[in-house]
Amino acid sequence: MADTEEAAEEIGRIAERREKPVFTFFQWRLLPAFRTLRDLARSGELGPLLHIEAVFRHPFLADNATS
Repeated sequence: MADTEEAAEEIGRIAERREKPVFTFFQWRLLPAFRTLRDLARSGELGPLLHIEAVFRHPFLADNATS
């Protein structure tokens, strides 16, 4: 997944050069909340980070049948 057509094309070029398939394992990586967290972590404003644990709570996943 990419946030622009140009980024998607670049991912495709990298895959072709490396002769490897491309996979997206974390589809929420482009959400503004994660970009904000990344920027905060890089800025040092939060101090040295040793571990980050993030949890999304979705009402549609709040079901006993959802693994």
